[in-house]
Parts: sequence; structure tokens; C-alpha cells
Amino acid sequence: MFPLPDIIGVFGVFLCVGAYALKELNHGFGDRLAYSLMNMIGAFLVVLSLLFDWNLAAMVQEVIWITIGCYGLYNSYKRS
Repeated sequence: MFPLPDIIGVFGVFLCVGAYALKELNHGFGDRLAYSLMNMIGAFLVVLSLLFDWNLAAMVQEVIWITIGCYGLYNSYKRS
């Protein structure tokens, strides 16, 4: 069985990659609030897993994803 932090991190990766896949498959998903939320939640879950198994490069990447997600949420809020 996999440790819980690994399961949480892998689920986060699937959220981020899934959001990106939906966007790239031309579902108009990139303009939706759900896209930013999926990226932010996914990145946050990966960050949680990194607290148990540290990797600086991965942490930097996830902090950048969270920052981009915040920007996307802000833009969604401005449009509504």
C-alpha cells in the first residue's frame, strides 16, 4: 500500500494534468473558474505531499502553479 502523502500528491497531479488536458482538448475549459480551481487544489495537494518527502524543485513548481491559479481566480472574479 502507498503512504497517504503519496496518494494525496498523485491525486493532486491528476487534478493539474486533467485540467490542462481538458484545456488542450479545446473544451473551452481554460476560461472557466473550474480550471483555476483544479490547478490550485491539485498544486496544494502536491505541496502537502512534499511536506513529507521534500523536493525543492517540485515545491517551487507547485508554488508557481498556485500563484498562476490565484491570478486565474482573480481574472474570473473580475469578469463576473
